[in-house]
Amino acid sequence: MIQVRGVMRAGLVLTLWGYVGVAAHAQTLVQPSQYEMRTDKQQAKRVKAMSGLTAEAVAAAVSIQDDPFEPVIVMSSAPVFPSPRSFTDRILSDNYFRVFVDRKTGAAKFQLYQTVSYMGDRRHFERANVMMPSALRSLEVTRIDERLGDCLTVGLCSRDETLGFDLTETDMEAIAAMKPYADGTPALLTFRYKSMTSFDWTDDIAAVEAEGVLLALKRWREAKGL
Repeated sequence: MIQVRGVMRAGLVLTLWGYVGVAAHAQTLVQPSQYEMRTDKQQAKRVKAMSGLTAEAVAAAVSIQDDPFEPVIVMSSAPVFPSPRSFTDRILSDNYFRVFVDRKTGAAKFQLYQTVSYMGDRRHFERANVMMPSALRSLEVTRIDERLGDCLTVGLCSRDETLGFDLTETDMEAIAAMKPYADGTPALLTFRYKSMTSFDWTDDIAAVEAEGVLLALKRWREAKGL
């Protein structure tokens, strides 16, 4: 089950998410709307599973596509933490980091890669409001792929959307520097995909995943003498 919250309830403190919803609405550059997110139970399960992640483990799990015929090396943290799923979830989502590295210079471009699966009309996600460590930022969303699945009736079809938003290496360093809470709860980068036609979707990724990705990149550069 997914929680649906509107503007009137945005003031509830989302303790596991690391920010106050109303503050995000107040700063956003687009019109606030209703949003969906995981239930507290689902989020607690997710956070518990994240708690065992370390930068070393993430770096070891990062996949590297190093095709000598291609000028760009592609790194991915997809194997690190597949999001826990249940057949009762109204929305299925997962995310990870991708890195595109210039083979000659070692210069890197970063992207948070997101999949969202749901029933209903297309949501037209246009922007992502990202709660960066320094401030809220509204970033353009890149639509990577979209698939229409089975339809139960008119307007009630399963949909898979693949999205992404770009981050700089400086952004990644700031995310990686986020520290866990005193009780051991992992630090999370939280963001909300803004829908032009329906509910927004709020999600997160562990900061340690960014730390591990940067560690894997550092080691690759060192191995190549860059």
